[in-house]
Amino acid sequence: MVLPTSSNFLLPMKNVRHDVAKIQYINVINSTGWASVDIEIASENIPEWQQAYAAGFLEGRSSRHLISDHSYNLLSHYCKGARRYCERVFDFLLRQIEFMRLSIENHPRDPYWRQVNFTLTHLKGMVDGYDNTMMESRTDEELVRHNIFLIQLQAEIWDLEAKFDRPKWMSRRRGHCSALVKLLDDRSDILFSHTTWDSLSAMLRVQKRLRFKLQHLPGREYSYTGYPGTLASIDDFYLSGANLAITETTNELYTTKLYDRMKSTSVPTWIRSQIATRLSSTGEEWALIFGKHNSGTYNNQWIIVDYNKFDSGLDRLLPGTLTIMEQMPGALEYADMSEHLDENGFWSSYNRPFFPRQFALGGFSEMERKYGDYFSYNQTARSKSIQKRTTQSQGFHKSPYSHEIE
Repeated sequence: MVLPTSSNFLLPMKNVRHDVAKIQYINVINSTGWASVDIEIASENIPEWQQAYAAGFLEGRSSRHLISDHSYNLLSHYCKGARRYCERVFDFLLRQIEFMRLSIENHPRDPYWRQVNFTLTHLKGMVDGYDNTMMESRTDEELVRHNIFLIQLQAEIWDLEAKFDRPKWMSRRRGHCSALVKLLDDRSDILFSHTTWDSLSAMLRVQKRLRFKLQHLPGREYSYTGYPGTLASIDDFYLSGANLAITETTNELYTTKLYDRMKSTSVPTWIRSQIATRLSSTGEEWALIFGKHNSGTYNNQWIIVDYNKFDSGLDRLLPGTLTIMEQMPGALEYADMSEHLDENGFWSSYNRPFFPRQFALGGFSEMERKYGDYFSYNQTARSKSIQKRTTQSQGFHKSPYSHEIE
């Protein structure tokens, strides 16, 4: 019999006379497939850097054994036989960190760069908690080679592998996902759903909830599906205290020339998604903030539903209810798609760009020309399947099988 591992405690920090944060960590992966992390900062009087560091430290320390297992699954022998590739990636990551540090130093009052700094401090806390140290001094070169840092890249690594020529037989197969936003026929609710497809090495899952006490941030509290040691969701699936629901599905690149647009003078997707979630109160704000300093890695169609704009029974959805954004290296595009949701009753996402420019940039037009409907937007199999089944869905219904919904 496997018993759950649970901890619930406060973190006192050195030279700080008050408790900073508390965590509830429950590991029932062997029975449900999921662990959970719930972190709450003790007071709004605690400085930003302490809030960020404490949240990272508590999670890194509490779930270190799970993080270790996840790290082994993802990273063991990763550079074996590919040292040249790894050194090129580490050099890129180091230059990217240096760009962010310099930007933070040059823009100390800018809300965006303050949140980049907040995220890097959160990461430092996670690393220290995992290593069982506190406020340990590390160089950025040491940081980018630490397993906690590399775990953050478990989705972005696909594009880094392509750009820096990891041997193809060693490269991980990309995950694929499906997402659905459904306006019920009686207009009583908007359903928001996502399914993640990934390899067995990513099977360890953690549901996370973070409650920062930063009154100037609309999304200071948020929950998300994640993985051991990850600060971002990576699925992605966020629910924000600003009443935003955020998810995505990934679009592969079928043209290698786009990788030339990936620059180290950028902010990675795993950081930008968190910053946008904390700083935004509308879907458009989320798209605009996320679009800054595009890294060109982990290129997705992002879906943002603003539940502040929705009331049950509205004859017409309000503008801004549904925002869609797509990223390619060097190119971003977003639009208010509330009218589309109103007229069609749903929005589906299945690893195909919606905007024609993004579709062409990613090489999908050429792939469709060569190989047919599988690479199309409207005629690919999942598009047809979702459209057929979505018209039959009226909500979530209790199933005779406890693990199923219909």
